[in-house]
Amino acid sequence: MTLLKYAAGFVAGAAALKATALAIEKHATTPEELFIDTDGLDISIHVATLNEEHFIEDTLRSLVDQSLAQAGDARIIVLDSNSKDRTVEIAEQYADDVWQVPRGKLSARHHGYLQDTADIVASADADTVYPKHWLQHLVASFHDPEVVATHGPTFTTTDPWHIPTTLHSLIRPLTSQVPASNFAIRRDAYFESGGFDLSIDQQDRDTIWKEEEFRWPNALRTLGTVQHVSTAGAWTSMRNKPFSHEHFEAQEQYTTERQRGVRF
Repeated sequence: MTLLKYAAGFVAGAAALKATALAIEKHATTPEELFIDTDGLDISIHVATLNEEHFIEDTLRSLVDQSLAQAGDARIIVLDSNSKDRTVEIAEQYADDVWQVPRGKLSARHHGYLQDTADIVASADADTVYPKHWLQHLVASFHDPEVVATHGPTFTTTDPWHIPTTLHSLIRPLTSQVPASNFAIRRDAYFESGGFDLSIDQQDRDTIWKEEEFRWPNALRTLGTVQHVSTAGAWTSMRNKPFSHEHFEAQEQYTTERQRGVRF
């Protein structure tokens, strides 16, 4: 009986965790439309790509469908690093511009900041899908001059990472981490902060992760507020995680291609 009692408790606890996770996801990924004043805010969305033909179309469709993009208040710019597959062909069907930039994810984003003239630049990843009003919620806080950057939570539907990733989204705002796939910044603040450290090994995922999601955001915090927006959620892939298999790509294949320098 004791074993059955513990088992029943475990099942009940797991069900409660799942219900909590689903409630968090719903709050973050089905936000109401905001009617924000975009006058005086020139907005771009940057997507860095390198051989992303299996993922990029879903991402760009979700960005084209953004309420701000539909209203002509945001541009979509793909930062491509000489992809050898159909990435550019697909991107040209959706993006406002496709720019060829140096290879290396941080180098690509850095070049985007240099070449763009927008006041606000949102960073999106090529394997992530964004709800219709995501950008509205992500940029609404920039009318506060103290805000230099914003970021939202990221989720996945891929098991076994679905529930753990969602629950981690509760903890992330309490840390210094900022998700690179769901982020917006005043472009001037990028340069004032010193920008990315481009001397690091950009083929090493752990090194890039520490630079893009920890060190550089902490440098931004010396300039002003880096604000978490709980209603600006996005859905991302888990292709870099063990036991994941998405779009015909096993995690091992993706890791191998990253090590060869043909993927970000």
